Amino acid sequence: PSSARGGGASRRRRRVPTPPALSALDPAADLNFRTISRRGLASPSRAWGGHLTGGGGGDGGSSGPLPTNAWYGNLLSHGAASDPSRAGEVAHVYAVPYVVGVSPPGPPRFPSPEPRGRAETMAGIDILLPYMKTSAGNVQMVYLKSNGVSLGAIVDRGTGADVRAPTSYKVDADEELSPLGVSLKWDHVAMRTSIVRGMPYGTMRYGRDPGGRHVLPVITAGSRVRSILVDGEAGSPGTKMLCGSLTGGAVDQDPNRRAAVTSDGRAETHDVRGEVIFQLSQSDFTWVAFFSKPVKVRCFSDAVPAVSAPGTDSEVKFRLDVTAVEDGGSDDELVVRVALLSECSSGRGTIREHCDFLGTLGYDTVSSKSGREGYLSALRKGAGLYSKSPLVGVDLPGDGGEDDEGRMTNVVFDWDATPVNPAGRGGGSGVA
Repeated sequence: PSSARGGGASRRRRRVPTPPALSALDPAADLNFRTISRRGLASPSRAWGGHLTGGGGGDGGSSGPLPTNAWYGNLLSHGAASDPSRAGEVAHVYAVPYVVGVSPPGPPRFPSPEPRGRAETMAGIDILLPYMKTSAGNVQMVYLKSNGVSLGAIVDRGTGADVRAPTSYKVDADEELSPLGVSLKWDHVAMRTSIVRGMPYGTMRYGRDPGGRHVLPVITAGSRVRSILVDGEAGSPGTKMLCGSLTGGAVDQDPNRRAAVTSDGRAETHDVRGEVIFQLSQSDFTWVAFFSKPVKVRCFSDAVPAVSAPGTDSEVKFRLDVTAVEDGGSDDELVVRVALLSECSSGRGTIREHCDFLGTLGYDTVSSKSGREGYLSALRKGAGLYSKSPLVGVDLPGDGGEDDEGRMTNVVFDWDATPVNPAGRGGGSGVA
């Protein structure tokens, strides 16, 4: 069942037209229908948090059924609730256009001289772009995990995080349940996300740790980086950025498969005012990361040597770290948004399906070279507002005796547009 819940829900329900219920009777109390109590794996998981006990719903109080059959239900399954880092495909949902997961691979501590360096624990979301695969009997949305990116933060186990599930999360009790999305709040790191159907961005909000320090974002990928451009918006040519090597040492690179890595293998630190655009090699995907505050970043990337040599066995081939946040004393959260700019940047990806599909359309899309700049401009304009708890309503025609041709039913959306900078500093317009 779907449900807008709690006192906050009744306040928000007025933002969209809602037809009156066919009946206000309680099936059990008023109609004497049989009830059943669900226990164990048949009951909602602990990931529902305060909504299980009536403490969710935005501004206190929560009642009514949980939307346990919602499209995002896999994120709240018992498998995801017990340990998201091990949930894998069990905790994936199709948010359109992305498949979103909650099991980022643990990146090694870069740079590391050891090819099998111990991995860190990363909490966050995976952002994966699928392609359609069809046969006579089915249609599937297929993705290659190494082609996606992960957005999150490193969990500091030294802060007392539950070692059994250091990446666990719950439904954010400060946000209302929505038929179009769900908001999650991590238990052991001050980090929140809102996963909304149709989102072109993955969005993460970062707070502060118990010591008052900023939680620092991490972006990882399973492909090495081909190029990185910092702050190239508003007519600026931007600054080309180079990463350190995974080992921190110099790499004599294969000239035909060159990565954006410094000659000595040491990572550079760059100031970022607003955005970083990075193109990944094997996937051929180009991504844009937007930051709501000025930050300092550095990165590490895999590189292919001219002479074959043992490499790392990590799933992570690229890692971008925020090392400092320049907030000017503001208490606002740092909001990081990541969006795919092109899934066919050069036509030299390891899988051809994304480029082949674009070639069959017969017209240009936002991923085409001719449409890429326009789409980047649209992403920049929309990066300043994000959706948290959208609502959908139906505006039925009145009973005014009009002809059928004059009667119109409208579907109304309220996307709950929220600025990344609540005080109105910076940001664009629009919402996504």
